[in-house]
Amino acid sequence: MHKEITEQNYKLILKYLEEGYICLHEKQYNNAFSYFSNALNLLPKEKEEWDIALNIYLALGKCSFYQEEYNIASYFFNKALQAPNGLVSGELWLCIGKCFYKQGIEEKAKDAFMSAYMLEGKDIFDEQKIEYFNLIKNSI
Repeated sequence: MHKEITEQNYKLILKYLEEGYICLHEKQYNNAFSYFSNALNLLPKEKEEWDIALNIYLALGKCSFYQEEYNIASYFFNKALQAPNGLVSGELWLCIGKCFYKQGIEEKAKDAFMSAYMLEGKDIFDEQKIEYFNLIKNSI
């Protein structure tokens, strides 16, 4: 039997995500992580089955990435891949590529960047991320 998310919990999840992203933007990573974790804890079992899980795991991964916790970030990004639409999220593939790149795993980084490019085009690599596009431009 598949448990539902109550409307109240769904609204609370969205509030936690919003508050978490405010903290993330302000570089208050521990606070952001707490908000995102609270959102995740409101999901019923089989958390990866929920559409909103993509957003939550992506947020947890970004928070870990910005704290240079690349192994933890990779864990959350891989959980996000298991969520509905995870495999077709260019933003997620870009984050996965950045994580591999920071860990010195360049071939896997290139594969992830190519996936991001195939899904979103060159625009996903804004001015701050052009170095990642440059890794794959000869393969396009």
